Amino acid sequence: AYIVRENTNVVLTRDGWIKRVGRLASVESTRVREGDSVLSVAPGSTLDCVVFFSSEGIAYTLPVDQIPVSSGYGEPLAKHVKMSDGAAILNVLTTDPRFTPADYAIKKEPAPGPFLLIATKLGAVMRFPLSGLRAPSTKSGRKYCRLREGDRVVWVELVRDATSVFLCSQQARVLHFAIDEAPVLANPGRGVRGIKIAPDDEVLGGAQMGRPSDCLRVVNTSGKELSFGQMKYQLTSRGGKGVKTSARTGFTEIIRPELQLVDWSTMES
Repeated sequence: AYIVRENTNVVLTRDGWIKRVGRLASVESTRVREGDSVLSVAPGSTLDCVVFFSSEGIAYTLPVDQIPVSSGYGEPLAKHVKMSDGAAILNVLTTDPRFTPADYAIKKEPAPGPFLLIATKLGAVMRFPLSGLRAPSTKSGRKYCRLREGDRVVWVELVRDATSVFLCSQQARVLHFAIDEAPVLANPGRGVRGIKIAPDDEVLGGAQMGRPSDCLRVVNTSGKELSFGQMKYQLTSRGGKGVKTSARTGFTEIIRPELQLVDWSTMES
């Protein structure tokens, strides 16, 4: 009752620093520490929450009004929650219904949508409902994925309009399969095999495919940017080794889509 409703943006950096800013003209215009960069921006109201997802399969939900307002670097998320050494924050989502759909029932699924799409280093995939992560959590957070020994979450995104997904590995293997093949888990679990990974390989992450123009974009070990489209790499089933796209080079990172910032002047409070 005492929180003033305001439109704002929660900024998350690759090193796990967080802050809250009002209008954000461009990603480049906000200050970050040297060597760091903006990973994600979650727009929302000060009456809503934001959910941070860690590589350990733990989600931390904080009220937006508790995120520090800053024109500088902000603060490490680890100052506000209990995180293990070495855990990375992979993404942040707002619970503001203007940007994240409210819960809805889906026939034959054990939990309501919308769903998170999750992939791990060792190739497991699953979908998990956002519904149980919306309310503020304790500093210890809530588990959204159970991991095998030596595994970690490398990619977590909200499924929106996509129907299929690309997964890729460090050794330049690419697999394209339907999102529906990733099971919906009502409780945190280990999922199923998305891509079969060699002992010396690991999954880098993936990309959702919805529009015909969508593609997977990566950087290879030679520093070159490559794109993989849906026409050439057509749908197969999950669980295979994928297509070996290069014998000489591997992949070092996935190029994330350009962040779409909200123009608050066109939005209602």
